[in-house]
Amino acid sequence: MTPNDASSDRSHSVTWMIERLKADDSQAAGEIWQRFFARLLPLARARLRGLSDRAVDEEDVLVSVFDRFFRAAGENRFARLSDRDDLWQILLMLTDRKVVEHFRHSQAQKRGGGQVVRLGDVAENNDANFLELADQEPGPEFIAAFNDNLSNALTRLGEEKTRDVALLKLEGFENQEIADKLRIGLSSVERKLRVIREAWQNDFGDTPPVT
Repeated sequence: MTPNDASSDRSHSVTWMIERLKADDSQAAGEIWQRFFARLLPLARARLRGLSDRAVDEEDVLVSVFDRFFRAAGENRFARLSDRDDLWQILLMLTDRKVVEHFRHSQAQKRGGGQVVRLGDVAENNDANFLELADQEPGPEFIAAFNDNLSNALTRLGEEKTRDVALLKLEGFENQEIADKLRIGLSSVERKLRVIREAWQNDFGDTPPVT
């Protein structure tokens, strides 16, 4: 590997993106958005589907989540944010809590007069509370529920290598990175991702989290 190749690999790694994000690099923020927004979207949709009412769209929820995540990261508010696992855990936690927050506001508005609160109003009124969550770990109930849902979805995939592909994709690895880690061909990874998308269609809707 040449020095240029090594530099290119580093610039595409999530750990490097996080380092640049903390230095207020807008390009790093864009890379993280592209890698993780699409993967979180169906998870947010599935979480909203589990509630009895939907006050906001899942895309609106994630726009709010990423906006505040980037600002909190720039202010070094996260107790632990250094690698791909930390990033994924934080984004999952904040997405789940944002969904629950909006649901509770929706229910309160209905009890108070039948009006559904607007996403922007909730965001403006809850910035401080949201940023405080940055220093917290996901609660045991959330971790248990997420792991249970993920375990059920993985079980439906059957073959172990397919499950490995699904987990690596969820963690933000690119197709070629997955192929290299699992020592299989890129075409094999792409075939397995098609299988995963079909298997998870009912769980996560039109956009399974492995696009």
